[in-house]
Amino acid sequence: MDHPKRDLLAPSHGGSAATAPYSAPTVPEPTSPAATHPEPTSPPPPPPGQPHGVPRHWLAWFAIPALVILTTDLVTKAMVFTPGRREGDELAWWCELAYNRGMAWGLGSSVPTLVLGLTVVLIPILITLWWRLYRRESHAANLAFGLILGGALGNGYDRVMTALATGSTGFQGVRDFIRIDLRMVGIAYTWPNFNVADAAISIGFVLLLFLPWITRRRAVA
Repeated sequence: MDHPKRDLLAPSHGGSAATAPYSAPTVPEPTSPAATHPEPTSPPPPPPGQPHGVPRHWLAWFAIPALVILTTDLVTKAMVFTPGRREGDELAWWCELAYNRGMAWGLGSSVPTLVLGLTVVLIPILITLWWRLYRRESHAANLAFGLILGGALGNGYDRVMTALATGSTGFQGVRDFIRIDLRMVGIAYTWPNFNVADAAISIGFVLLLFLPWITRRRAVA
């Protein structure tokens, strides 16, 4: 007895539809990491002669203030301490001649040789700290160290000349002549006499104290 050939695509027992021919899923080709995560672009190179990470014109922000303070300090001292004038002479309400044989506020006046030795040692240390730690910081850091170094060199010159004085040179310590009498504003206190170098050193240290705040302000801006 002949049996009819069964159509393979015909519905089977339950009348369900025939399954479609199987096809393998398409596997996407792997992508390179560079395509999904591009490398960050590097910052543009600094101008020729400028090291990486160092602010532009860093040397000018350091050297020019140092030279200006050193020159101004020595010139003003030479203009005020002329031959024939003595310690204690008052040239104006703000100008009184004085010699400081120690450090700030006269500390170490009894051991001027020790003060001179500390000055000779501290100036190279100051330059090394600036070069290694602060030169790359900011313009404010270079300016601060320029002011401090210029003042230190100005007072250091006076100390060296005092150590070499023979009696005719007139050097008897660091030459101070600026006087601030606070009694003019109702305060019974006269600020110790100082000079341009002292003022520059003080301003430089104040800048260093405010340096973290200045850096944060620049980062936010």
